[in-house]
Amino acid sequence: MMAVVMILVLLVLQFLCGAGILRHAGIRLPAVLFVAVALLSGLAIASLVPFVLQLCFIPITFFTVFPVLVVVSVLLNLKYGVLLAELRQIAKTQLAIRVSEIPFLLVIFFLVMVSIWRCFYLPPTPRDLTSGPEAIAEYTVAEKTMANSV
Repeated sequence: MMAVVMILVLLVLQFLCGAGILRHAGIRLPAVLFVAVALLSGLAIASLVPFVLQLCFIPITFFTVFPVLVVVSVLLNLKYGVLLAELRQIAKTQLAIRVSEIPFLLVIFFLVMVSIWRCFYLPPTPRDLTSGPEAIAEYTVAEKTMANSV
């Protein structure tokens, strides 16, 4: 349960970082595109936080990464109090699905369901050839540095 809460907090922080970047760049987008681009750009900013911590020789732990991410998201949105009003506007936006989009959504839904089923039925082994990033991340968390034994 705690992991789900942390993932949701991380998503919110990533969105706030991305929204701050979009505001600073002066990019105006429709509501759905704004959310998507804000999440993607926030993901890029959140991915840079551990690298900056490593460059400053700060150990990479939960208690260093999350506070720095909170500070970054606050600093990026400090100037823009308009963000709350914009988020209210995005929440009021109604999503309309056209008939021409239904086949595409069905194909995507099918691919996602097959992928979820495969992950459940055949979970990846911890040390197979495709788990390079997972092994690096595991040792980074254990040794609290990216310059680790991997």
